[in-house]
Amino acid sequence: MSRDPKSRPMYEQIENDIIQKIQTGVYQEGDRIPSEQELIDTWKVSRTTATKALTELSLEGYIYRIQGKGSFANPLGSHIAPGQYPQTHVKTDSDSDLPHKIGVIIPESYDYHSGNIIKGIRETLPFPSYFVDITHSSNRREEEYALNYFLETSHSGIILFPTNYEFYSDIILQMTLKKYPLVLIDRIFPGIHCMSVTCDNAMGCELAVSHLTSLGHRDIAFVSDEPYKEQVTQLRCNSYLGSMSVRGLTGISYEDFFCSADAASMHSDFVARVMAGKLTAVIASNAHAALSLYQLCMEHSIRIPEDLSVVCFDNPNFYLQPTGNFFTYLEQNSFDMGCQAALLLHQVLSEKKTPDDPQIVLEPRLMEHASTCSPVKKPTHK
Repeated sequence: MSRDPKSRPMYEQIENDIIQKIQTGVYQEGDRIPSEQELIDTWKVSRTTATKALTELSLEGYIYRIQGKGSFANPLGSHIAPGQYPQTHVKTDSDSDLPHKIGVIIPESYDYHSGNIIKGIRETLPFPSYFVDITHSSNRREEEYALNYFLETSHSGIILFPTNYEFYSDIILQMTLKKYPLVLIDRIFPGIHCMSVTCDNAMGCELAVSHLTSLGHRDIAFVSDEPYKEQVTQLRCNSYLGSMSVRGLTGISYEDFFCSADAASMHSDFVARVMAGKLTAVIASNAHAALSLYQLCMEHSIRIPEDLSVVCFDNPNFYLQPTGNFFTYLEQNSFDMGCQAALLLHQVLSEKKTPDDPQIVLEPRLMEHASTCSPVKKPTHK
């Protein structure tokens, strides 16, 4: 006998109603799904019930959620079976010689920062005690697939460097609720309590602004190759503006400088400011932004550092070898970041308890090289 749909829990009834509307085309790909409050008002249910319905829909791939914006329909046929979130695999006498399997998910950017994080993890969790399984992700769906895969294949713990903070991951919420050993690297999720290792981005911006102002710069910009909805980029920009403000200086920021629809006009404004001596230094949000900025300067005969001093996060000199160090950059202690994340997992798995300090914040260091100098006064022409 089939079960009366009305006898099902309310969250299932809400979930099934939305699934039916997605499958029948009422909600097309990208359409906004009713919010928690709208579900509460329509179905006369509690916030817990509304939240659970949306969480289940997200876990099954019917919808995706964007922090601060709401829930949206995924394409038809993109849903996945709900993951079974196992508890930590505990070794028994029969498998005591087997290594702990550790899943590592890291963005698909083969750079100095990511490479050193991986190196730190592997050296801290050596075989045969641990087997480190590394996968690269380039978007949210790949990241969620990898999380599900590691969970379903009984990995003992996961180290995650999230690809994009904008998207809220219900899988991560489920993992933390079930106390699955998860360590976040370089990111934190407000409201989600789990182990994390990050670098002090506010201190990094203060070091950069302090260095440039000590050289005599006052007209300093912040350049990003990503939108400010990305967590770390937004934090770095806000910290830069704060460091400028306490010195009585006006900051100027170029958001998504290389990929936005306004990139050409931003480039023209930027070049004009530099040529006029109204912009003498830049803080780049990361190594990739610094390298793209370097290329732009070459195209317009802007000399670094004579015309423009450049400081960036991460180490772009990785890409310039064997020419040697050129960029002044903020070292995030990437290797130590990987080591500390691995040590947090090791403590959980070996001692079966949460570490005393599960949120570790590392201090950045300014590495001074040839891309910064005192501003060169431009000759005036009468």
